[in-house]
Amino acid sequence: MKLTKKLTSLLLAMTLALSLAAVSVSAADDKDDKVIVPVDGSMLVDYEDVLPAYPHGDDFLCYWEDAVFDDSDDEEDPVSPQATTYSRIFSMKVNSVEDFLCTGPEKEFSQSTLTRGYLKMIGTLKNSYSTEAYMRVGGCWYDGLTGTFVRAGSIETTASGDFSYSIWKGEFPPDMMCRGFVKNISGIGTISGNVSFYNSDG
Repeated sequence: MKLTKKLTSLLLAMTLALSLAAVSVSAADDKDDKVIVPVDGSMLVDYEDVLPAYPHGDDFLCYWEDAVFDDSDDEEDPVSPQATTYSRIFSMKVNSVEDFLCTGPEKEFSQSTLTRGYLKMIGTLKNSYSTEAYMRVGGCWYDGLTGTFVRAGSIETTASGDFSYSIWKGEFPPDMMCRGFVKNISGIGTISGNVSFYNSDG
């Protein structure tokens, strides 16, 4: 009789323990259940309605607070001083630029600076990650109302070494001071080297 009571008590205790474990597992399973809710397509919005467009659209380069400035001293002119079709305006030293670099206020030019008709850029720029990575190089102006640097005349090319390009002075806004810039548009690696800007015949 005592043995039967002990066995019955043990059986009841085991049944109770197993039922509590089952409840615990069931509760855990309920937490992991995912509810699928149908999406109303009419409620979807274009990303442009959520994210504000950059001021100046495709000509936007960088906000002032994100810009890096080159205030380096002018280096020796790589173009022969005997050249009669160029006169140097300033040079830029480009050190590991991840996004955007422009010259400081002491290195500026305008349409009236380009008396020979063109802005010529001669230099060597390389991307640390790939010689096929693209960059923009040229002149930009600062819009104080939006706090942004805006692209004026520029070229787009790979950051793969030596280059020489000219931009017609009409690409730059009249009566606006412009700065030299380098923009890493591929978003990979960093750009390093140097660029000199010239008043040129072409």
